Amino acid sequence: MSQETVVIFHYLACFLINELDQVKRFVFFIISIFWLHVSFSQKSDSSSNSLNSKALIKSYATLKVQYSSDNVFLGRASILKAPYISTSLNYYHKSGLFLKTFTSYLPNGNNSGIDLFSSSLGYHFLANDYYFILGGTKYLFNANSTSVYSSLVGNLFASVNRDFNWMSISAATVLYFSQYTDFNLDITFDHDFYAFNGNLRIAPSIDINIGTQNYFGNYNNIKRFGGGMSQNNMNATGGASGMGGMGGGSYGNNYGSQSGNFNVLDYELSIPINYTIHRVNLEFTPVYAIPLNPATIQNGQTSYSENLSSKFYFSFGILYKIYK
Repeated sequence: MSQETVVIFHYLACFLINELDQVKRFVFFIISIFWLHVSFSQKSDSSSNSLNSKALIKSYATLKVQYSSDNVFLGRASILKAPYISTSLNYYHKSGLFLKTFTSYLPNGNNSGIDLFSSSLGYHFLANDYYFILGGTKYLFNANSTSVYSSLVGNLFASVNRDFNWMSISAATVLYFSQYTDFNLDITFDHDFYAFNGNLRIAPSIDINIGTQNYFGNYNNIKRFGGGMSQNNMNATGGASGMGGMGGGSYGNNYGSQSGNFNVLDYELSIPINYTIHRVNLEFTPVYAIPLNPATIQNGQTSYSENLSSKFYFSFGILYKIYK
């Protein structure tokens, strides 16, 4: 671990400190100090190539329960704040095949209930120090879901990761399917820090999401224009002054010529923290999302510009690994 890498992550923490409120500042300040401590105290054998851990020597399954403070997708949040309680059951075969199932419960007053069920099938493998993942996901949303990506029906994905010891770099491409197809490119830079004999892992990361937003146009037509939306959620740029109770949003390209443009959608700064106790893994991940390039959505003669703001959210989960 080079001193230059430590300095980069320390300045990243300082940036977050300037952006967040006092409680969140304190959390990120403590974590930034911890980075400096573990980076200079970690042993050389802790920085071994993490790709070795991805090579399966036997099959196993995982059961996970997770709480997410909000539902944020590519820097965009839902109409209403949507904390999720999720369960996932995943199976990884030693051949590289894997199957994942995911169910999300929305504990949100009158709208409470199961909001999403998804299943993924894929294959992962190592080749010349590169780690590859290929697969696809099917989404089944509640008909009344207000999730920002609830117009999606599925995706196909492919990713490659290379660990250079001083930093791990990943690139993932995803095709999202709704009324129109969206293409997303996700580039991730991260580094693993270890402590407590390797049981504690902290992996600060930077994600850059680039892609199209046809799904967001569908979401606004169906969930916002179709069911009415608050003036506070979007900025009017013309046309009628009132929006409450507006219905019958148009489909197709009428929801904005910018939806199909390939733009940087957001930067995400996160610090996944994992602590392993035998077969149990405790996970905590704070995320700060900085959305960019607001979409323009058109409904009839009126167009609206997406009202973007940076968002802080977090998730906490408990994972249990099942194997013989």
